Amino acid sequence: WDVSANQILEMSENAKELEEVDWSNCRKVGDNLLARVVGWVVPENSPTTKKATLASHPHKSKGAHRQEEDKEPPPPGTVMGCPKLSVLNLSYCKHITDRSMAHLAVHASSRIRSLSLTRCTSITDAGFQTWAPHKFEELTHLCLADCTYLSDNAIVALVNSAKSLTHLDLSFCCALSDTATEVVALGLPRLRELRLAFCGSAVSDASLESVSLHLNDLEGLSVRGCVR
Repeated sequence: WDVSANQILEMSENAKELEEVDWSNCRKVGDNLLARVVGWVVPENSPTTKKATLASHPHKSKGAHRQEEDKEPPPPGTVMGCPKLSVLNLSYCKHITDRSMAHLAVHASSRIRSLSLTRCTSITDAGFQTWAPHKFEELTHLCLADCTYLSDNAIVALVNSAKSLTHLDLSFCCALSDTATEVVALGLPRLRELRLAFCGSAVSDASLESVSLHLNDLEGLSVRGCVR
């Protein structure tokens, strides 16, 4: 729980080949750290990275900051972070916000295979709407359990950008309605497992009929606690 952002960043800088990370319950993981580890490619005409460097090392001495400032910013085309990272477990990382969702969309949509955001309650519909212009073609496993603030709008954006999903967990997403279930049934034909436990308003006889008509590859379905 108490591993610091600086320690995780230092680890990632010495393990550029990382493909999977599990930061579940790491309370000090936030947007800046996630962006640094997921990484990006330095664009042409990029602004200096001094501010980002200072922000990521808030506890460094003034002397250390001066040394950082003396460094030249990396040239365009430089690959930052861990370019092979494709499996992320961020469960219970409550400081992960919509900014991280946007960063993943812009810089990692082509490689993310599995993402767990269980109880990441700072992520809203707006985070998934930043996914809309991008295609997460490798993403097969997504867990949004206990993301209680997500509405049908988030599911619509998600379905449009992640057509390859085979496993989707929406357990305890209690703000969803029948519309979300029907959008999933119509838009994610490859689904093999769908978890909707305790999604009070999202599961009815009608939405289950939609699931049965369209999800022909489904092998697992959870509707525990769906009283309708």
